[in-house]
Amino acid sequence: MISIERLFELLSPRGLSTGAAGGKGVFSKEDAMGVVAQVQGKFPVGVKVLEATICGDVDAEDALVKALCKQYEVDFRPVAASALAKLAVNEVCGTRVCPKCKGTKLNYHRNGECKHCSGTGKMLNTVEQLTKSFCDLSGAKITTEQFSQHFYDKYMDGVDALHQHEHDAARFAKKVLRMVGEEMGLAG
Repeated sequence: MISIERLFELLSPRGLSTGAAGGKGVFSKEDAMGVVAQVQGKFPVGVKVLEATICGDVDAEDALVKALCKQYEVDFRPVAASALAKLAVNEVCGTRVCPKCKGTKLNYHRNGECKHCSGTGKMLNTVEQLTKSFCDLSGAKITTEQFSQHFYDKYMDGVDALHQHEHDAARFAKKVLRMVGEEMGLAG
């Protein structure tokens, strides 16, 4: 069975070659398109997150920012909503790998999740960094306390929702890949 990363890289214009992926049979780009289409039918937002995260797809990131911005506009002005949406999408789809665990999510010396990145494998932004970025993007002049009080919870709601969509899409993609692998004799 191929990995989720390989699945999306097969479809990326700047991804890996489109040769065979797997041992016994051939998993083609067309097979990958079929799997992703099935996943996209059930979890379209999750597929966008995976495309942005794995392939660096800027169009997918833009679509996520626009969708999240509309949700944030219920509570905030458009400029603030846009800034929060960009921050949340960057948090989930950004590629800043944790320097302590090197993206593995684990601390091997302590036999548990990495405390530096809270087991995410990515560098997490501090409230101070979020406040500065929010001010830069929105033009607002607010303190860390004001950001924490008025924006942080909504920001985290967006981050959590994007992570959930990503998880659901990845889980379903693995299920479909297992079924395809069994049909093609690729399961090992």
